[in-house]
Amino acid sequence: MNKTRTKISLLAPIVGFASAVALAAAFHYRILPFLKQDTIVSGGRLVPSQEFADSSARLFLCFAPVCLVLGLAKFYLRRKRIIAKNEK
Repeated sequence: MNKTRTKISLLAPIVGFASAVALAAAFHYRILPFLKQDTIVSGGRLVPSQEFADSSARLFLCFAPVCLVLGLAKFYLRRKRIIAKNEK
């Protein structure tokens, strides 16, 4: 068995959650340069950038906790499997 196993980090889901929240804030407050215009092309049609920014921010805020929960579940299951293998 390979003893040089990659360590599992709790930092990855936390960084993913924080990044999604930061992107949601950037979209909500229209900090990104392409959101400064009045309209933006989305899906081949012109959309008001405020509407696009609000829906994108909502999307990021919905997926932020999903990212955190799935990352923590993956961490827990991998950790449990590694401990079970070491006990054998």
